[in-house]
Amino acid sequence: MEDLILSQGYDHKGNPEKWGYTQSEVDDIVEDATDYKKAVVDNEYIEEYYESVCGFLNDVGSIYWDGIGVAKDVPEAIWFYEKAIELGENDLAGCNLGDIYRKGDT
Repeated sequence: MEDLILSQGYDHKGNPEKWGYTQSEVDDIVEDATDYKKAVVDNEYIEEYYESVCGFLNDVGSIYWDGIGVAKDVPEAIWFYEKAIELGENDLAGCNLGDIYRKGDT
């Protein structure tokens, strides 16, 4: 069984996050995210894919923002959060993007 890579972030009480991914899960997510981003850049959207992808995009943003199994990459996190918001995920992605700017992490 693979060990979990815990988030580098903290919850609202200052405790380390209690969720994470295995490295192989992160690798798969990042591969899927890379394919998705290429499709977006190449304008190969699939209309019915929009709704199901919002939470995924938020998770990818968090992986890059926290550096979970990958190098921390704030511009990449911002891209994924903004895309999630554009497609309708305003709650979590909006809060996460706001946190980046509030913390001056840009």
